[in-house]
Amino acid sequence: MQLRSATSPYQQEPLADLRVSEQEYRAAVSEAHRCVAASGAVPDPVTQVDDSHLGFGFAVTAPDEAAGARITDKAHRCQSDYMDVVARIWGSQRQRLTEQ
Repeated sequence: MQLRSATSPYQQEPLADLRVSEQEYRAAVSEAHRCVAASGAVPDPVTQVDDSHLGFGFAVTAPDEAAGARITDKAHRCQSDYMDVVARIWGSQRQRLTEQ
């Protein structure tokens, strides 16, 4: 599958069987959240958006626009590196979240 081979190294493992379990989905969101915090942005808590999806936003405070742009770019990269394709596959499976 071309989508799987074009993903980050982190996402290749949960996508190996072309299925995403709830545990894999939650782990990807958690890793993205951790990475966003490490990028210098301040992530909001992870919340359940609907029956099937988790999400979080983030804020950036920086001394100037250029520094803010760098932090924002890093934070967006975290989300795409850890959860972009995993979240798309999870959503396509149309499963509801069961774990708390």
